[in-house]
Amino acid sequence: MQPTVWVILEGTAREAEIVQVSANFDLAILRIDVNRSPYFKLAAADQLPRLTPVLSFGFPAVAREGLNDEEDVLEWKNSFDQKKEIESLFKPSDFEYVVTRGTVNVIQNRDHSGHYIQHNADISGGNSGGPLTDENGLVWGVNTFSMTQASGGTASGIFYALMMQQLRGEIDRHTHRCKWE
Repeated sequence: MQPTVWVILEGTAREAEIVQVSANFDLAILRIDVNRSPYFKLAAADQLPRLTPVLSFGFPAVAREGLNDEEDVLEWKNSFDQKKEIESLFKPSDFEYVVTRGTVNVIQNRDHSGHYIQHNADISGGNSGGPLTDENGLVWGVNTFSMTQASGGTASGIFYALMMQQLRGEIDRHTHRCKWE
């Protein structure tokens, strides 16, 4: 039995079909029943120049710390609610994505795990799986991990995104209307 996955668009919960879970990448393809919805275009190119400005999008858990009083009351009230529709399990701030800005440092080819964009747009736990875009909203990568230790020293501000170009074959096999640019 597959788990139920929910996608919430503009406050409405929609059950998502799990189309594909990649055996090669930290990637899942979901399908939702919706006529029109905003979407990102995906980068077909495999070169992204150094110092290109990029944006990281996501829902990092660290950004959820320090709820306001109104959300504390809502969370307490929902803990007693017997109805428990999926929307009632979330606070308004759970739907506020975080955007960080940075630049491309270098494109790295790691033989064992693929092509990565090394960048300095901060990411943390909830950004994993979120898009890395240029300033025009074109998705160049999927944020994957950060470097915290490097060769006996500490590293900070070093983050990695899998390049979309290497994910294209898998995405195209399991989708029909994907927009590549």
